[in-house]
Amino acid sequence: TEHEEMAEQISARLAAGWAAAIAAWRDAQLSTIAPASVSREMAVLSAVLDICRREWGWMKHDPIRDMRKPPKPRTHI
Repeated sequence: TEHEEMAEQISARLAAGWAAAIAAWRDAQLSTIAPASVSREMAVLSAVLDICRREWGWMKHDPIRDMRKPPKPRTHI
């Protein structure tokens, strides 16, 4: 239907725009807070986008899932 086509177009635009915006945000955050904090914030945002995808049909894909995550800290022995 016309509504489904429009939803698909909006979803593709949202995913493309979100990926670039989130990558820029992630890189800016990494200059001010610890990588583990950025990873936690990305996990929260991913959960929100997943609700948008699953329950509201706003997007077909969570762009954070394919993004590079901040490095994990080394553990001390």
